[in-house]
Parts: sequence; C-alpha cells; structure tokens
Amino acid sequence: HGLGIACLRRSPVPRDSFIYISEPYENMPAALAGLQAGDKLIKIDDMECYGIKVSEASNKLRGVPGTTLQVVVERNNEQITLDITRQDIHIPAVSLATVLQDSIGYIAFSDFSVNSSQEFLVALDDMIQNKRIGFLVASIHTGSAQSLFKPLVREASHLDSGFFIFPGGRLNSQN
Repeated sequence: HGLGIACLRRSPVPRDSFIYISEPYENMPAALAGLQAGDKLIKIDDMECYGIKVSEASNKLRGVPGTTLQVVVERNNEQITLDITRQDIHIPAVSLATVLQDSIGYIAFSDFSVNSSQEFLVALDDMIQNKRIGFLVASIHTGSAQSLFKPLVREASHLDSGFFIFPGGRLNSQN
C-alpha cells in the first residue's frame, strides 16, 4: 500500500543527504499527482527528509489505502506541495512483452515478486502461441533479479520452444 514510487539516495556523501524519486510508476498515485523522477523529497507529512534513510521515507510513504499524506518535493529549485492518496499497489513483473523484427521476442522485467514466474510464463506462452518467435531476449537489470531468473528458465523448460534466453544488464560490462 502506498504511492507507487521508487526512491533512492543519489550519493552516499553527506553533502547531499536527500532522497530522490527515481521512478514514479505509471498510473499510480504518485505519477497521477505529478511527482517526477528526480524530484527531491523535502518533507512527508510532518517528517523532514534531510538525512533520513531511504527505508524510513519508504515506510512513511506506505500506509492504509485511502489515507492521504502531504509530500513536499523540490524541482528546479522550487518547492511543490502535493496531497496524495495511498492505494493498493501492484507493479507488474513483466513491463513489456513484444515481438521485434525477424521473430525475436523481447520480455522486459520491471520488478521481481512472487508472481514473476507466472507473468513470465504467460508472456512467453502468448508469444509462442500467437506470434511465432524463434529467439527470446529477456531484459533483467539487477544481480538479484538475474539470480531469480534461473528458476524462471526451469519453469519455462516444459515449453517445446528451443529458445535462447539472455539475462542482460544495463551496462555492457554486466552482459
């Protein structure tokens, strides 16, 4: 339950001890209210955000669906105050499943959860049944996600497909 955003601290050095919005998820309360990637969290309700841990900010942003909190962010040296109502949040594990040229299937993961393998299999099965793919590229960006990918491949092995699955990173050095 929350606003549907990812937060991070840009730098571990004390000169910038603020937390930033790294991604407001599409069609979630934060994005609908106008929060943007790069917004600096100044205040959540009555809690000042300077120097707090990302986990503290995340815990404060979560809460009972239907309750409203006030968030103050800084964007372009201007403070913006928003009242945002929390909702049940579900971020799909598969953010994109499409067929590129030459029968190349592409599945991009946005998150890993208990439903990841099921969402992967549904997307893969749809591609096999309806789109005639011969090669699959799976885009996975974090080390923990890559380690979780191995069971997904095992689960997909019952599909008589002969696909090669490539868990790649954002940087060439991760591939």
